Amino acid sequence: MPCSFQEHGCTETIRFTEKLAHEESCLHAPCHCPIAGCHPYHGRSLRDHINLEHATIQYTRITASSLSPLSMCNDEPARLVSLGSRAVFLLVVDRSIPSGRALSVIHLMSDPIEKEDFKYKIEVHTRIGILSVSGSETPSVRRLTKTYQAGASLFISDAVWSPQDSPVYLELK
Repeated sequence: MPCSFQEHGCTETIRFTEKLAHEESCLHAPCHCPIAGCHPYHGRSLRDHINLEHATIQYTRITASSLSPLSMCNDEPARLVSLGSRAVFLLVVDRSIPSGRALSVIHLMSDPIEKEDFKYKIEVHTRIGILSVSGSETPSVRRLTKTYQAGASLFISDAVWSPQDSPVYLELK
């Protein structure tokens, strides 16, 4: 049978029993990027896409199990974060929410066997106090075949956010 992504250029004919496996890795599958304003793309892993198409995204190296400051700018759409050579994460800044922003984190896998569960904590120090969210599992993705929807995020109102006064901290373990 033909690949479901035939309309996007895939010419493969696949056995029914191999269809799902093929479509998970098909280079013609439309993929989505969680960075605001980015259009769907084809084939590459999300990590490769960000490295090629969003080369201006800042990169920070942190130590595992340590709450690390990120010093983010007001208009920063995302931040790449690495735990040394162990893993790379994307801290997504969703500005589509009126009067604020939502921060979430995803693990960017370059290889399907790289899946590992990471705990996370996002903390923002504001004028009114400390806001935080933590989770027992960071979503791991190689490619996003649907529009990104954060499972959990930290909302920061514009009324309390100030990049100079509201440092963002991230802990991964």
